[in-house]
Amino acid sequence: MPVPSRFHPASVLGAYAEPLVAGARVAVLGAATDGLAAALVERGARLVHVYDPEPARVAEAVALSTRRSVVYAPLPDDGDLGVRDGAFDLVVIPDLTIAPDAARALLVARRALAAAGVAIVASPNPEAGATPGRAPLGYYELYDAIALQFPAVRMAGLVPFLACAITDFAAPVEPDVSIDTSLAEGGARQPLFFVAIASARDVRIDPYALLELPSGDLATDEPAPAPEPVANAATAEQAERLVALVAERDAARERAATADERAQVERVRREQAEARLEASLDAARRGEARTGERDASARERDAEIGRLTAKLDEQAARRGEAE
Repeated sequence: MPVPSRFHPASVLGAYAEPLVAGARVAVLGAATDGLAAALVERGARLVHVYDPEPARVAEAVALSTRRSVVYAPLPDDGDLGVRDGAFDLVVIPDLTIAPDAARALLVARRALAAAGVAIVASPNPEAGATPGRAPLGYYELYDAIALQFPAVRMAGLVPFLACAITDFAAPVEPDVSIDTSLAEGGARQPLFFVAIASARDVRIDPYALLELPSGDLATDEPAPAPEPVANAATAEQAERLVALVAERDAARERAATADERAQVERVRREQAEARLEASLDAARRGEARTGERDASARERDAEIGRLTAKLDEQAARRGEAE
């Protein structure tokens, strides 16, 4: 049974994980074109790194991306993400089946997480027939694989839920929510995906969440498109080349921005030095003016002393003549 796109984990995990997202550094191991990265940024993620095993999808996402807070890169075969261990607060794997090696992907997720970080891992339920990628692990196999990497694992299920709301517009207080599933066909339904919340500590998110979907999603039953593989080695090489060129472009922009910042700093320093020099010159000129004033005053005093001395000499001469 194909999975309707509105019920794929990539379409809802951004909203479900919102309590963990605000201000977080997030890594997504999955399809670069599924829109999850944008949803995480909208929910408050500080930075999102998307690692996709298919370079063609990475190239497409890079070409369309307009968000500086989202970085796309191919998921390397050796699992080396090119960042330090513990670099992320949250790791999301929206569909474990698109990873070439599930065990390696979980190991990468654990190494990428900070000590208090959380991983959210979704995988199709094989009993529901939701298998868009590689053969999925069963419930117990999935739990065991995740538990090998994380001490605390809580399992949940993504169950399709089609509903409408009847709301009292004049309710005097916030109404209680009642859920009636009696009209659903077949009684209990199988989850389409298993969703594991894993960490080094016990992390609890809402144990029963109803996520309202955009009304446009209800207008179609088209299944989610399966991730398209790279057509051939040449396509993969071209995609990797595009990613490398984009990285070089971003690095050049960063260098240019840094050079501009250095030029601005140098200009400010030069202006400050010129202002200090001008202030020193003004002080020197004021000092010279004061020195000139003191010299003029001294000359006036010397002249006055000369005049007084001449008078005294003249008086003394007259007294001498009188005697």
